[in-house]
Amino acid sequence: MTQLNFSADTAIKPPPLGKIANGQISAEIPLLTEFKNAYLIWHNYFSSLPRLTRYTLGAKIDNCFLELLEKTLIAQFSKKENKFIVLNELSNKLDNLKFFLTLLWETKGMNTNTYTQLSQKLINSGKMLGKWLSLFKKATPPAEAEGE
Repeated sequence: MTQLNFSADTAIKPPPLGKIANGQISAEIPLLTEFKNAYLIWHNYFSSLPRLTRYTLGAKIDNCFLELLEKTLIAQFSKKENKFIVLNELSNKLDNLKFFLTLLWETKGMNTNTYTQLSQKLINSGKMLGKWLSLFKKATPPAEAEGE
């Protein structure tokens, strides 16, 4: 009977994640990194929420974070003509997330220290997103008025 050898030398390593373009794996954009870091703070805090809050407002916030991360990935790799629409959706999702986090803090479901950490990350992210949006507003010529 042959024994299985699970030594580290023979272990199969998964390929790195990322979109491959021209044989190169693209790196994360700073906005995605900032959102990911904020989510890691949230994820560590999420399990300490009281049960009722965890399954209501906590679940809503968790879903907002995950949608935000997903939309950021979509924005990173979307075509130029679709990117402005995706960035606007991303901005709306960020506003929703900020609102629900503030609501959680106001209901005393989150301590001030964690709220401050998350707020700083999300404010910083909002600035990055705002710059990204302004680049597309400048690059996109205004649509001509219809009927003229």
